[in-house]
Amino acid sequence: MFNSYRRNLIGALAMILILVIALSTSVICICSFDRTISLNKNNNGGEHLGYTFKDDSLTLDIPSGADESSVTWYYLTEETGINEITDGAYEGCSAFFAVLDERSADGMTIHEYAKAVTDAGSGHYAKPNAFDMETVPFEVVMNAKEITKEEDITVWLNGEPLRNEEVMLRTVKGERKVSTDKNGTIKFSSLKEIPGGLTVTYSDGSDKYIFFLIAQHSERSWYGFRKGIVPVLLLLAVSIAGIAAVLIIRRFLFGGKNRYDVSAFATRNNRKDTFWRIRDIVHIISFIFIFFGSYFFGFKVSNSDIPVFACGWNTNQFIQCGSCYYISHISYWMSDPKDSVEMFKGFMDQMNWSIKDFMLWGTGWFVGMLAVTLLFGRLLCGFICPMGFIQDKLCDLRQALHIREIKVSEKGYKVLRVIQAEMVIIFVGLGFFGIDYCHFCPAAVATSPAFAGFRINVYTSLITASLAVIGSFFKDRFFCNICPLGFIIGLCHKICPVKIRKSGTACTECGACYDACPVGIKSIYTEHEKEDLTCKECLLCGKCVNQCPCSGALYITVFGKKIYESSADKFLKRQIRK
Repeated sequence: MFNSYRRNLIGALAMILILVIALSTSVICICSFDRTISLNKNNNGGEHLGYTFKDDSLTLDIPSGADESSVTWYYLTEETGINEITDGAYEGCSAFFAVLDERSADGMTIHEYAKAVTDAGSGHYAKPNAFDMETVPFEVVMNAKEITKEEDITVWLNGEPLRNEEVMLRTVKGERKVSTDKNGTIKFSSLKEIPGGLTVTYSDGSDKYIFFLIAQHSERSWYGFRKGIVPVLLLLAVSIAGIAAVLIIRRFLFGGKNRYDVSAFATRNNRKDTFWRIRDIVHIISFIFIFFGSYFFGFKVSNSDIPVFACGWNTNQFIQCGSCYYISHISYWMSDPKDSVEMFKGFMDQMNWSIKDFMLWGTGWFVGMLAVTLLFGRLLCGFICPMGFIQDKLCDLRQALHIREIKVSEKGYKVLRVIQAEMVIIFVGLGFFGIDYCHFCPAAVATSPAFAGFRINVYTSLITASLAVIGSFFKDRFFCNICPLGFIIGLCHKICPVKIRKSGTACTECGACYDACPVGIKSIYTEHEKEDLTCKECLLCGKCVNQCPCSGALYITVFGKKIYESSADKFLKRQIRK
């Protein structure tokens, strides 16, 4: 057994290690992706100028009968701006642009353009009139996804939005007439219209403008999924190696058994009652909806935010989950106020927003997230959070393999509380050092590339994610004990209408509830005077209620109404079935 000195030393070393990893995040890149786009030309491309994406290959479709020399091809990067294309492969390009020489037909001058936005440009689409207006007076701009989590386009003509005008829109769903709104914007009822490319045609009587726009959207393709899952395969390999190392150390250095027999497993196995089945169903549904919802349904709920760890860069999300990004980047934006102001101006230009529009959006987002947090509290951790779901499945896997868990003592939980405090400081303050928290986030690798298909470079987040996975395999909800977002949500526990309550007279102080609690809340069995035992650490997962053998000793209420309580009869029936 470790004495107090050794335990404190280990805790201090762990905190120093976490701090070193956090501060070295931007220096170490474990996995980076080649963002080179190979370029091709198709001289018999059809009726109009266009592009075709296939994996990392982009083909310019030149209209039948048009001469190749009549097309001028450009590329755009964040660093070098606009450049004319001279060879066949480009890395890190935001967009490619093609201009067909003017021609006359039906008494009108025909202006034809095509633009392809790449994955590398998904965070900084070409601004309106990035190409000079004399060359490209008519442009269709895809609006920034990271702001609205939805997709729409704005039509520009001669430097101004084409407001309240009728245009012809052709997508994979066919051709139809639509009207732009007062901001020159066209919204889509289904996100599935965008990836196949779209053509906007507008005529003012003397000039006819044809603009083709396509975005790479590799996250919605099998190719993109295979590319994006590489970091998760790395995480899986490192985690398996780490779990094996822990088993070896425990077996040979500490002389402990790694497995227990089936009878011992049956004694400890938690039988699931109705409450737990509902919890599992909700968790599975929320997991699928958060990651794949917009992909399946073709639309997303973009005006609400759920404060859970689910990477906001996942464009397939059904419900916006980007609060972790916004909260952790407040300090990042404050570290360089001038650059942040310019960035926000660029966002507002893309969205055609005024300061008032931005303030309304920001206020709506904040109020909505606050309402969700106050209403559900850490119930989100127990029922909704994808990282929580992954941890639950890791725990189930360990139990299925009959591997003993690593028990955490009361002093061990105190060390985890201190580490959690450090994680909160890193979460909200790492940006002051000019470091992106997403590169450190333990949840990023697990909740972004695999399910988003988004090719995101992996920094030290692979290390922290591996530690979280290994810890969660041996200790139920290990990451929840050090989760910074969970700590912030838990501060609202007094307002949340969901409560864990206790009847002191019915409690026999057997300690089963404390043993079952994944975050080590000791007051759950030592407290006899207070009825409301909800605290900022409580996940409202219901495990303590499930394991309590005393009828009515523990129960969960919503707005004061009981929805789940401990039952001696159910407990005894579970023991008999075992």
